[in-house]
Amino acid sequence: MSIVMKFREPVGETFTVAVAGDFCPREKNSGQCAGEAAAIVKNILPVYSSADIRLLNWENAIDTDSEPISKSGPNLRCGKEALDFAKELKAQILMLANNHTGDYGEQALQNTIEACESAGFATVGAGTDAEDAAKALIVEAKGMKLAILNACEHEFGFARRHTPGSCGLDLPGLLEHIRELKKQRFLVLVTLHGGHENFPAPSPRMVKLFRALADGGADAVFNTHTHCPLGCEIHNGVPVVGSCGNFYFPTKDYSIADFKPWHLGYLPVYSFDSQGAWQLELTPYYNMPHSIELLNANDEADFKAYFAELCRPFEDMEYCEKLFDSWCYNTMPNYYFQRLFDMPKPDENWDFSKIHLEMMPYRNLFNCESHNDILRNCGLIIEEKRTATAGELIDKIRELRCPEWLTLPEAGR
Repeated sequence: MSIVMKFREPVGETFTVAVAGDFCPREKNSGQCAGEAAAIVKNILPVYSSADIRLLNWENAIDTDSEPISKSGPNLRCGKEALDFAKELKAQILMLANNHTGDYGEQALQNTIEACESAGFATVGAGTDAEDAAKALIVEAKGMKLAILNACEHEFGFARRHTPGSCGLDLPGLLEHIRELKKQRFLVLVTLHGGHENFPAPSPRMVKLFRALADGGADAVFNTHTHCPLGCEIHNGVPVVGSCGNFYFPTKDYSIADFKPWHLGYLPVYSFDSQGAWQLELTPYYNMPHSIELLNANDEADFKAYFAELCRPFEDMEYCEKLFDSWCYNTMPNYYFQRLFDMPKPDENWDFSKIHLEMMPYRNLFNCESHNDILRNCGLIIEEKRTATAGELIDKIRELRCPEWLTLPEAGR
């Protein structure tokens, strides 16, 4: 089954681009992932491999020896053998702009790029410094040239002026880059890594970001990072994917009901002609430890109704804002504000060598765009005395996170 969003008729030659979401086999699973790659991708391969251009979001460092960087959240890596998964999938381009490819430092990041390229993959979204990381990757299909840009929010591991890393999200810079690429008559696909983990809707800022890129000349916009599927929209003739969910990202416990959406995703395939994108097709699947399972016909009606609900925040900004209020209200006391109130106070006796790691969660709250969205919105909820109503859509969020119809396949074999 698939959902086809055709918004105009094609002109002349056409080509397709498949963009797969987050791939992270986890370090201890690298060998199994490589050895079972053919079986894991068997069901999704006909859809993915039939695209003319094929991308995969590579969300971990390729490293076995380096020390992890100081950060909040897990440090993720895998062995080189995990690249066999991408080979079996027939991926061509690995997107590296995310919050984990820099998890083991600068040398590991450079090793990751070299390992990908030595294995025959093109990479985009990471480089030796900020300027290098921001470079577009130019690919050709059916006589047309597509420029791919890849950027992520400012969590950890992003490139600076003189240090390697992922490409940090810079909207003015992205818009300028798009303008220059359009002057050279390239088609432009913007791929992002951002948003709120486990929140099945875009924040109002993310909707505005996607639309700014579309209005700024992008021919298609793609986003991932949320670890659950979000909806899509066609904005002024430009297809926008809010988040397609995980592609292959095994967890320790498949019985946790609240993590159902972790294992539900969809593969977007964009269709282009010389004028831009003209169609978006989505193929839903479950990502399980030993296979990526396509949804069957029995789930089709339920998934399509569910997907319509996921698209609603794009169609109704007031609803989008209320959902985000409820998400902020739900996370305010137990994560964001608790951290701020427990934040160590600076004094003359501060030992920076000891406090370095302790400070990373606070640094992330202020530097990462999506974390900062929640801090700012929580402050407004309190200032405007809206705490009595801000949580009114919490049950709706829970319903979207764990729809009753969603039954995962067996995790084992």
